[in-house]
Amino acid sequence: DKMISKTFKLSYDIDYKTNDQNEYITLDPILNPQHVTVTGPMTIVENIKLAKVSVDIEDETTDYNTQSEVEFIGMDDHPIKNLTVDTSTIDVLVPIRKSDKIAILQPNIKGTVAKGYTLTSFSYEPKSVSVIGTDEYIDKIKNIEIDPILLNEETDTVTKHIDITEYLSRFNVELRDASNSIITVTINIEKNESKTLTVPTSNLEVIGNISDIVLPDYFSITLEGPLEELNNIVIEDIKGKIDVTELEKGTHLIEIDIGLKDNMKIIDDEKITLEVEKLKEN
Repeated sequence: DKMISKTFKLSYDIDYKTNDQNEYITLDPILNPQHVTVTGPMTIVENIKLAKVSVDIEDETTDYNTQSEVEFIGMDDHPIKNLTVDTSTIDVLVPIRKSDKIAILQPNIKGTVAKGYTLTSFSYEPKSVSVIGTDEYIDKIKNIEIDPILLNEETDTVTKHIDITEYLSRFNVELRDASNSIITVTINIEKNESKTLTVPTSNLEVIGNISDIVLPDYFSITLEGPLEELNNIVIEDIKGKIDVTELEKGTHLIEIDIGLKDNMKIIDDEKITLEVEKLKEN
């Protein structure tokens, strides 16, 4: 049988067991050398499916150094022995890293939307990621605070994709799953609509002696905001108060202090006034 030589890239089999309450994982080992050359009869050498090293690790939490003998596996998945190998013993370094899940803090929003528009909702995903690193660095990082989202008179939904890889590298940690490196931030912005309501003055809180004044039965108010919220608003939602304690006898035009739900505003920020008649002197 003709003698031949053939070079194989080494594969590996790492069996890692730990009872530590914290989760540790192994990374791809560093093999030295990474290839071996085997010499033997052609029928045997051509029957080799792979060359590998095996390492068993138990209860280690730091990088593990060892040496391992090369094992040759045949096409029938059985070991092949008695081969001539240029290097039979391989130096193996197995990196061991601590794994932890850390929160991604809600990013701040700076700037404003365009006049006549409202920021209606805000979301981001994922809210947390799993990272790996040595004990020293994993224990130092508790959360991720990404840069603020800047708005500049926006009129439509804003979507930002933020890569946190570089941020994590500052803390000497990395993602357990590199595909989770992007934080997606979505800011929904809607054009405001308007709605005019006729509100009974019984909705108002009067500061002062109400028996001394005469109020009209109703006042009008025009609101602007997102269409869905405008459609859901009812007369009972419009509350306000007026202060008549300092009024002299006679007819006065006074400002109503209106309380509105979030995302609702009075159109053009105009003041809502009410004609009030004071019947008696203070």
